[in-house]
Amino acid sequence: MRIPFHIKILLAMVLGIVVGLIVNQSMPWLTRVGEQVPALGWVFGFVGSVVDAAGKVFVRALRFIAVPIILCSLIAGAAAMSDFGKLRRIALRTITLFLLTTMVATVIGLTLANTVRPGRFVSPEARDALLAQTQTVAQERIRAAGGARSIGETLLEAVSMNPFDSLARGDMLQVVVGALAIGIALAWLPKDKSGPVVAFFDGLSAAFQAIVTFIMRYAHWAVFALLAPIVAAVGWDAITSLLAYSLCVIGGLCVILFIEYPILIRALSPYRLGELFRAIAPAQALAFSASSSAATLPVTLKCVQTLGVPKESASLVCSLGTTINMDGTALMQSIAAVFIAQVFGEHLTIAEQVAIVVTATLASIGAPGIPSGGIVLLVAVLQAAHIPIEGIGLVLAVDRLLDMARTVVNVSGDAMTAAIVGGREGGSGGSQSPGP
Repeated sequence: MRIPFHIKILLAMVLGIVVGLIVNQSMPWLTRVGEQVPALGWVFGFVGSVVDAAGKVFVRALRFIAVPIILCSLIAGAAAMSDFGKLRRIALRTITLFLLTTMVATVIGLTLANTVRPGRFVSPEARDALLAQTQTVAQERIRAAGGARSIGETLLEAVSMNPFDSLARGDMLQVVVGALAIGIALAWLPKDKSGPVVAFFDGLSAAFQAIVTFIMRYAHWAVFALLAPIVAAVGWDAITSLLAYSLCVIGGLCVILFIEYPILIRALSPYRLGELFRAIAPAQALAFSASSSAATLPVTLKCVQTLGVPKESASLVCSLGTTINMDGTALMQSIAAVFIAQVFGEHLTIAEQVAIVVTATLASIGAPGIPSGGIVLLVAVLQAAHIPIEGIGLVLAVDRLLDMARTVVNVSGDAMTAAIVGGREGGSGGSQSPGP
């Protein structure tokens, strides 16, 4: 019996979590056996390295596809779009929705953190132990935040001085701006000159889509290979010590995913809610495993186009979303800021909480679409509310797992916006088979 693709993904996720927890709990025994029987120790290490490498190879393959598929599809789409007013409408609606949903996410986060007060569940002894355990990593994150770009710098850096450098670094915002410029220029040229170039990029886009389809055949194996090592490294103890904070973040993500987004879809999109969630399930599962909206981008594009969203709308919205649409990250930053303040016994004024909303909204725009990218910019949020920045060590222990959950919301927000914007610009309103 053929197992549906999304069921394979879910089974792989469950198996990866179970195996990871078993390995974590068995680590002392495995270490002891490996020392007593070196051959078995070598086997254990070899199996672990193979599993870890398999997941990383899958993510690298998707990241290899992400930049060229956006470049080719946006050039071809913009060149075929003779109505430049339509392009302006798509961009304006996309950015407006991104900013509104991000701000709503920060407000939801603040409301939950002030209501639940997760910081009161962490004793001074547990606080000191967590800070000592994560001191080295926390200092690395603080140093990395020193090089983070402000919103003004992000806008300035959107225009590349060297397009080949942008492609090599995978700077998605610069690639989007450059591709749109080339596509619009091709639309202005006579058809006899622009036609062969547009056909070339259109053909390359189709080829990269075919590669995505091939890669996704093995997505369930990759999901297992990505999840098992993460859960094995984090373990259950780190989760239980910060359970209140973790549940607060997960609860906020559920509010966004299952309340806010469905309301927006029903009100603004021609697509049915069930259609959307069935279509984007593979992208959500991969986002949970890879913790990277940039790596998930090729799959997100394929899913929303399968739903019926026009190619040019899907390419523009989803590629912009990997850079400036981080609802899950904004929610985490607002909850984490209040949580850290509560643990340190600090009372946040209304002005400081407003500063958290504004800073978390702007910081999420510049958050890189890579694993734990949002934790780096949490430093800016803490500084805006005068909260000790060394407090990020309190949330680092469980951030890898929570990053997986918030990446699902980030990717779902991209797909939801594409369904709204693309649907209003002439989407089919119906779905095809959602699997690759």
